Amino acid sequence: MNVHLVRGEEYPRHRFRTITEILKKFKGPVKFIYREEDIAEKTEEDETEYDMPGGYGNRIGNELYGNILLDWQEHFGKCEEFRRQDKEIKQDDLVVLFTDYGNKENWFSSWDPSGNLNFFIQTSRWDEFVEARSCYPIIYELATMPLIISTWKNLDEVTAASHDEPRGCPLDYCRDKREVELRLRTGDVCPACLDEMTRKKIDPELAKQVFGILDHVREQVLFKKRFAVTRQLSG
Repeated sequence: MNVHLVRGEEYPRHRFRTITEILKKFKGPVKFIYREEDIAEKTEEDETEYDMPGGYGNRIGNELYGNILLDWQEHFGKCEEFRRQDKEIKQDDLVVLFTDYGNKENWFSSWDPSGNLNFFIQTSRWDEFVEARSCYPIIYELATMPLIISTWKNLDEVTAASHDEPRGCPLDYCRDKREVELRLRTGDVCPACLDEMTRKKIDPELAKQVFGILDHVREQVLFKKRFAVTRQLSG
């Protein structure tokens, strides 16, 4: 499964590069593909915008772009434009836009309602909901996409299967955006969704790769929380 990662012009290269470097560690049938110009070498500017909660880069993304709400179709239109520019992208390849711009539905990410395999992930404002580097919730959203499209046919099916009460599952609806942290701390899929994935005979190697990524996200989120506690106790 090919997953093409598209960096919105407003999303800093060094943040995008961090995500690609983490993804390289996890081998399997899911191939994350990106343009080399989007992972340019580190610069002095990169070092001053280090990706930490409350950091300069976070504030710029939150204030300039996170509060600008675009229609979903504007995001998915950029995915279609990317497909037109690269004739080697197949119809069954995923195209995922990383964007600091908000969206009028106020979702963290979404699948194109048309059924095309286009997605977006909002990359700004994560520090308002999660006590972790923003790359980890973004990677979580990305990693669950292959699981979702292997189990459900379209966004309508995903929405129908979503959980109003949070379970620590990728299909938690998260009406209260702060509930998203439970997903990250769990790094798992609820029993009902696991049963559905088994029934749909999801590729075991794909599942192994994705769960490896989710385990890594979980470890990093828990480490951040525990580090804060142990530092206070040692003081």
